[in-house]
Amino acid sequence: MERTVVWSNLETAGLEYLHLAEGPDGVSAHATLIGMTAAGPYRAHYLIRCDSAWETREVSFDTLDAEGRGRVLKLRVDADGRWSTLQGAPVPLLDGCRDVDFTATPFTNTLPIRRLNLSIGESTEIAVAYVATADLVLRSERQRYTRLSASRDEGTYRYEGLTTGYTTELRVDVDGLVLDYPGLFRRVWPR
Repeated sequence: MERTVVWSNLETAGLEYLHLAEGPDGVSAHATLIGMTAAGPYRAHYLIRCDSAWETREVSFDTLDAEGRGRVLKLRVDADGRWSTLQGAPVPLLDGCRDVDFTATPFTNTLPIRRLNLSIGESTEIAVAYVATADLVLRSERQRYTRLSASRDEGTYRYEGLTTGYTTELRVDVDGLVLDYPGLFRRVWPR
């Protein structure tokens, strides 16, 4: 599978261009985002690499703000859910997290959707490495995904942020890529 997708950020003006490739050796997602924060515009780029079972293995995220200040975050995670920097320094705060969740993109919802492969009505609680885009601050967060429906062309999942109490229903295509994340993101290409 090879896909290119564009999302519009409905909460703060912005766009994301994602290129996703899945092959026998795994999955790679490269994306560029342009958006706004309270401090002004930003540009961000991320790369997420997963194995063939959609288990996250490497994450890279870099931002550049309107002042020209940049931040970079590069991590890897092993098969036991232990996170480290690319230089090997452990990040124990994230141990046990299987997925990553960047606040600025709906794509990171695809990671647990594909990895868990839930049946209709099935629900699973997970731990994710949560990354706030504005400052790249890391924390571990509990989330729950429930598969509500599926058709030939799309499906619906309930997403719950157990730490925050936030709940919404995500409409996704057959590849688990978000079509509509109410109030936050909407896919604009392909529709």
